[in-house]
Amino acid sequence: MKDPKMSLLILPIELLRLIATFLKTEKDLNSLCQTNTWLYSVLNRFLYQQNIRISGESALIWAAKFGKVVTAQILIQEGVNVGMHDTNGMSPLLYAAAYGHLAVAELLVQEGAELESKNWQSQTPLSSSAAHGHEAVVKLLLEKGANPVYKNRHG
Repeated sequence: MKDPKMSLLILPIELLRLIATFLKTEKDLNSLCQTNTWLYSVLNRFLYQQNIRISGESALIWAAKFGKVVTAQILIQEGVNVGMHDTNGMSPLLYAAAYGHLAVAELLVQEGAELESKNWQSQTPLSSSAAHGHEAVVKLLLEKGANPVYKNRHG
């Protein structure tokens, strides 16, 4: 006699993705991805795609804040907008620069992130990285053409 419990693992990938679309939050989808390595391999890209489509590309901000290069790379492969800004007016490059995450900053610049993007305080990635003492990021931004003349919002 067969086991009456049906495992998710025997379902076709298309059906698993359909089930994933009905989960209410990214946290729920992430939890499902984390339950099994096979589910992770099948649904993790879908999680990134959902973040781009539904959650304002917040995963790229998270990756920039915490120096998660692989996450940023996957998001870029999935079509994330590297020039987006969060509700604080911060771009991913501004976060990477402020927190000193050189590898993420390098990736974002390589992918076309705006060197002169400004937050609500008129800080640029260069001024923010300099203010926080992140010399390697300062050097990168200068080498890539960032304007070394800082102008605050008052002139």
